[in-house]
Amino acid sequence: MAEPMDASDSDVEVEASAEDQEAIMNIEEKLKANPYQLKLHKKYIELLRKVKLARRLRSARQALRELFPLSLEMWQQWIEDESAALKERGVGKEGEDSDDDEEVEEDKELLVELYEAATAEYLSVELWLSFLRFVVTVNTSEGEMSEEGVGVVREVGEKALHAAGMHLPEGGKLWDAVIAYEQGLLEAGWEPGKQMDRVRTLYHRRLAVPLFGMKDTMEAYAQWEAANGSEQVAAPKHIQKAHESALAMLDVRAPLEEKLAAEGASEEAVANTLLAYLRVEEATGDSARIVTLFERALVAIPSRLDIWSRYLNYSEENIKVSATVCSICRRAAYAVSSSGLMWARYLAAAERAGASAEEVADIYHRAMSTKLKGAGEYLEVVLARCDFLRRQGSVEALRSAFKTGQEKVSAVDAKFCDPQLRLPAYQAHCELQMG
Repeated sequence: MAEPMDASDSDVEVEASAEDQEAIMNIEEKLKANPYQLKLHKKYIELLRKVKLARRLRSARQALRELFPLSLEMWQQWIEDESAALKERGVGKEGEDSDDDEEVEEDKELLVELYEAATAEYLSVELWLSFLRFVVTVNTSEGEMSEEGVGVVREVGEKALHAAGMHLPEGGKLWDAVIAYEQGLLEAGWEPGKQMDRVRTLYHRRLAVPLFGMKDTMEAYAQWEAANGSEQVAAPKHIQKAHESALAMLDVRAPLEEKLAAEGASEEAVANTLLAYLRVEEATGDSARIVTLFERALVAIPSRLDIWSRYLNYSEENIKVSATVCSICRRAAYAVSSSGLMWARYLAAAERAGASAEEVADIYHRAMSTKLKGAGEYLEVVLARCDFLRRQGSVEALRSAFKTGQEKVSAVDAKFCDPQLRLPAYQAHCELQMG
């Protein structure tokens, strides 16, 4: 953990009382003894925020991030704190220039990294909008835009549309933001001919996506064409047809969206609505829409084992990109950390994604140090570990894993008995193969 507190820990004056300092040091000692205490990490971060120890706060968050998944709210709070610190130094304030020193650049890079990590973990339109605003701010100097800066903003904008542009209730906000940015470039005289085509293409793409408020989009598009002196104000026939199809898709999904938006619905009711909604999307076979809905579901109810399992099944059968599936498995294992099956799937996915033996071992040890639901859950992890070692041809390591795995299962519940006797049966099978 961190060294004893002093004013150099922060860019601002330390506001820690003697009581707060003692509490911080006590927590640090407890976390040294056992770092796997989520509630204690959260309390530590709250205290550091209270006393404004910015550097130590950043380190505490980094440490927590390495051990546990951060909630969406925790990511947002971290980003807000780092953004506020940059603004205090003049970055992003209209009419002011910041001392563009190395430390400021590092802080900007950190914020980009935080946005990328957070948006990879959670589907949040608001987070993407915040990311877009940030990259626009740091890539615009006194109203001037460089080719490189515009390229950065466009890249983030496309990522945002790819990730959340199909979010039916809120995705329109992202399209609004991206189109508004491109319209601003057009008004500023940025590549006039090409820019008209770029804005028009964005409108055409948006018109084909079922979104709340889309009935107004066609009118907005026609007004934009007219305002820019276009001879043809109406959208081309194929765009109108795509728009009509999108409106029909919206009509099918609107009742489900209304149920999801209903106040006071229980988690079970929300889950049932989401599962019904998933069946609708799965019937279309549109992978992008299916993934978007899975991600929305996991923001709404992040610890539902049945939805994570369904998402993993879909990913393994349809996405088939090892790194992507492994990332989803990692998130599932962390989100439903008491499930041995999720950890077992993570181990298998990590191997398929090319993880090293050391990395797979780290996942195994993390799983075995987590409080799982019962002995049967630990058994799932042990079997997955032995599977990996068998394929690696590590005879001694495999025998050791069988031994220590059985000891762990027995230690958790001495009376536990697997009806299928999978561990001894698998060990016998492996011994026969190994000769």
